[in-house]
Amino acid sequence: MNSLIWFRRDLRTEDNPALYHAAKVSKQGVVAVYILTPNQWLQHDDSPCKVQFWLENLKVLSAELADLNIPLLIATVNNFSEVADVLLAVAEKNQCQKLFFNLEYESNELNRDADVVVKFADRG
Repeated sequence: MNSLIWFRRDLRTEDNPALYHAAKVSKQGVVAVYILTPNQWLQHDDSPCKVQFWLENLKVLSAELADLNIPLLIATVNNFSEVADVLLAVAEKNQCQKLFFNLEYESNELNRDADVVVKFADRG
């Protein structure tokens, strides 16, 4: 069984609960994904230097995951409403049967995550 870990702002490999649990239950491998959401960044008024910081950290994350034999896939969507479909497509393509991610507490993010959970549950 493959597991999918969905990285968001928590771009660390050490002491990462989602990564730990994904690796623990996966019998075959772990696939990581990060979804860029530029329109959401604009809506949240995220500064260019903040976005640049995330992008630089993605490079570090990718290298650290490669050392663990975990590929990092990066996708781009227009807004949060598209995230669940992208995650489902990645999960299906890579035969991932479980999805792991760390909790985010903001309202839009909680709604996005609820949509993801519902869509994954509907697909079993």
